Amino acid sequence: MTHEFIAPCWSIQVATGWFSEQEDECATFWREDGVGALQISAHSHDSGTVPQDDLDDFTRGEFPDGAALEPVRSGEFEGVGVDFVKDGKFWRKRWLIKGGLLVYVTYNSDAQDQSMEKEAVNEMIATLKSHFPAA
Repeated sequence: MTHEFIAPCWSIQVATGWFSEQEDECATFWREDGVGALQISAHSHDSGTVPQDDLDDFTRGEFPDGAALEPVRSGEFEGVGVDFVKDGKFWRKRWLIKGGLLVYVTYNSDAQDQSMEKEAVNEMIATLKSHFPAA
């Protein structure tokens, strides 16, 4: 059984055993006995479309040289993402867009634990929905 976490502009189904907390900058999701944390923040653009320049600004410097952004789809959103290991930490980063809403999704854990919560994280981000008004 899951529960729905509703933020001002988006929502997600939270997997059983995961907790959630809304902070000023983002929402954080974790398991009490877990190995990582999923964090989601959102940015909106009044024009009804997130400009490519904004996406470029958000992704710049957010991953190491040699890692490449790939097209991704999660829930109602499309965008780009990258997975990488740096300094012993595994990172999954997604910049997802629907209309004028950009949702930034990160998950991190110790590198050796990266597969332990992969299925639950993938299932959760696949349920992302936009509640941002269309332009």
